[in-house]
Amino acid sequence: MPKQKEKSLLNLGLLVSLLFGCIPSQQPPSARVVIVDPPAAPSSAGGPPVGMVPIPEGSFFMGEKFIPVVVSPFYLDQTEVTAEAYEACVTAGKCHPPATGKTLGKNASLLCHWDDRNTPFQVAAGKKNHPINCVTFWEAKAYCQAQGKRLPTNTEWEYAAQGSDQSRFPWGNAAPTLADQPRRLCWGRYEILPGISLGTCAVKGYPATLLGREESQLKEQGLAGLYDMAGNVMEWVDTQFDSGPSDKNVPCVGSCLIRNGSWANGDGDSLLFKSIHSNGRVPSFPDYTIGFRCARDL
Repeated sequence: MPKQKEKSLLNLGLLVSLLFGCIPSQQPPSARVVIVDPPAAPSSAGGPPVGMVPIPEGSFFMGEKFIPVVVSPFYLDQTEVTAEAYEACVTAGKCHPPATGKTLGKNASLLCHWDDRNTPFQVAAGKKNHPINCVTFWEAKAYCQAQGKRLPTNTEWEYAAQGSDQSRFPWGNAAPTLADQPRRLCWGRYEILPGISLGTCAVKGYPATLLGREESQLKEQGLAGLYDMAGNVMEWVDTQFDSGPSDKNVPCVGSCLIRNGSWANGDGDSLLFKSIHSNGRVPSFPDYTIGFRCARDL
């Protein structure tokens, strides 16, 4: 073969290798770093991860300004993260212990679920199946990451609560009252007597909801619902409080959004449970009315 033709073929081969990535890296394998997120809880018989509910793709008008938004499908924890689950993460060395009553002051001594009256600290008696509270935004985010999950965005949380039907509350359009029997949510538990507050409720203690539908509708359709999308504890979401229009999910760094009303709200606070209601907190600010749930891409 003539040398000029042989050189042309070599050049052509080099070009093909560059285009298709066939030239091996000069970086030794030992120097390559691959970061793999921990897996989420395994699915059950090919379904969603254990303890999570699939939220289908959909569209709705978000917030008080009725901004049109399209939401991609995702998974959301069926319940707020329990004190027992958070304790397991702390024991495994993957999570930071939350605040205690001593940290937040005398009024919180019996309301934070991380009990500082024992050594080592542990979940207070009778609270394992209650939502963990007194956690910062960063502690909530770290827990979700340790499970191979993440915190939901503001848009995802609101869509899961109200759905495309624009329901005012997670169960429909009727505002709750403390006279409702049975009650729809865990609330009205702050200072039932002077100096005595009942605090949170066990998870799954009130009817589930999903996309603005109440539990009876979900059962007719064979759908699993979400618990405590109103009441029990307010929930951290990974969206900056002052990030502009409510559909702009800028990750939180300064003042984070929280969603939901809590167990401490009463009859005069019923509008705090509207699906569009949100508030802001400094991410390092723990409180006995704030907890969280996790999400995961579908």
